[in-house]
Amino acid sequence: MALACLLLAACASAPEADSSKIGDVERAASVGPGGFLMYAPTSFGTANGGRKNVDFIPGVFAQSATRVHILSYDRLAKTFRQDMSFETASIRGVAMVSGPFGRKQLQIKTETGVIACEMGGLHGGKLAAEVYDHLIAAGAHPFESAGWVDTVFVPGPTVITVYVPAPHK
Repeated sequence: MALACLLLAACASAPEADSSKIGDVERAASVGPGGFLMYAPTSFGTANGGRKNVDFIPGVFAQSATRVHILSYDRLAKTFRQDMSFETASIRGVAMVSGPFGRKQLQIKTETGVIACEMGGLHGGKLAAEVYDHLIAAGAHPFESAGWVDTVFVPGPTVITVYVPAPHK
């Protein structure tokens, strides 16, 4: 079961933020060409009110000189949309949380909970640590996280065979 969940998470991972798509990301974030200090493919979810299971959305995490931008990616339209943008200096706190199979999750503290970001799929632990270090260097403060935020697993349809006995005559 854990392996199946891990494989599904890998399939739902974010698009690669390669140089051919960075222009699209910059336009969606209203940042000029070359305006990002760093960017990384991510899957993110907002866990408010202490929730520990949320829907994760594929996208890109990007940092400009003064702001953090979190953009979602529409796989059908192949477009980016800015979902969140806030000043790096106003971040309430960041945390690095260890999860199953050596995974790392970056968490950004908000007024009502956390934004949980998983960077770069299965091998994103190093990337998440780099993003964390960038945010700390930019003035964000570390905080003690309540723990790993999981993705909501919605099982697909299941066929259940029900045998109904024939009436006796």
